[in-house]
Parts: sequence; C-alpha cells; structure tokens
Amino acid sequence: MITYYPIGTIVTLENLEPSQFMIAGYLPKRADSKPYDYFGVSFPLGLLDETDYICFNHVSITDVVHKGYSNEACQEFISSLDTFGEALRTAIINAAYKGEKEGDVHGES
Repeated sequence: MITYYPIGTIVTLENLEPSQFMIAGYLPKRADSKPYDYFGVSFPLGLLDETDYICFNHVSITDVVHKGYSNEACQEFISSLDTFGEALRTAIINAAYKGEKEGDVHGES
C-alpha cells in the first residue's frame, strides 16, 4: 500500500521532460481503464489546455521537490484514499482480466 502525497506536491518523474510536475488529483479515470495513482500538470507552467496533464503512478516518482500543504482533513482523506485506491486498482484489474477471459470464451466457436 502506498501513502499518497497531498495535492500541490511537486515531484520529479523518471524519464520525463519536463521533469517536474505538480500533483493535481488522485485516481484519474482514463478511457484505457488503466489505474493510475495521480494526475499532474507541468511545473511551473501548469494546465495550459484541458489535455495538458499527465497520469502517473507512485512508483514513477523519483524525488519530492516540495510537499504540498496538508492539514488534518487532508491527512484523513489521504488515509482513506490509501485503502480506496488499493481496492479500486484491484477492481479495475479484475474487471479487465474478466473481460479478457470472457472475450476468449466468446471468440471461440
């Protein structure tokens, strides 16, 4: 289980340019159904248009440049997000696996 960083945290991601991103949210829903831990925007430019963001996982973070503001409410939310995020990832992976298996069965004649 991972511990999420607060929104506003500036991180460096492996193998990406620009190299710094600000965490702007959690568990984004993507069309590809792949689970991600965060979405973020380029730092210092920010969101220039509605598609100018990146989805990434906690393991891609190589450095925390600056940790975002956090209060008691934020810490409570992040604690619940740890559990919810793990359950969501498991559900998405299981649904994708089930879909693949069902596709295999339906594809056979």
